[in-house]
Amino acid sequence: MSRQTKSFTLPILLKTEAKYEECVCIKDSYNQQMSDWYRKAGRSDDLDQLQIPVGGDQLTRVRLNGAKTLRMRAHTRTERFDNLFPYFLTY
Repeated sequence: MSRQTKSFTLPILLKTEAKYEECVCIKDSYNQQMSDWYRKAGRSDDLDQLQIPVGGDQLTRVRLNGAKTLRMRAHTRTERFDNLFPYFLTY
């Protein structure tokens, strides 16, 4: 609360959540953007403790969770999407 909040927009991806392959691409893109922003801010060490909520409808949440499961045995936290947490938006 002591500093001003900044909003950043993610690029538009021509991907759909209906395919797990494209969900993996979407999550890779999210990780890349977060990594770039934190590196430019000089806070790349903070990215390891960061938990990023990824919202959407119920289908999106299920598909993004499935993409996370596909990468469950990857070697690094980034490859496993450990910092991305899909949640269901209620309207």
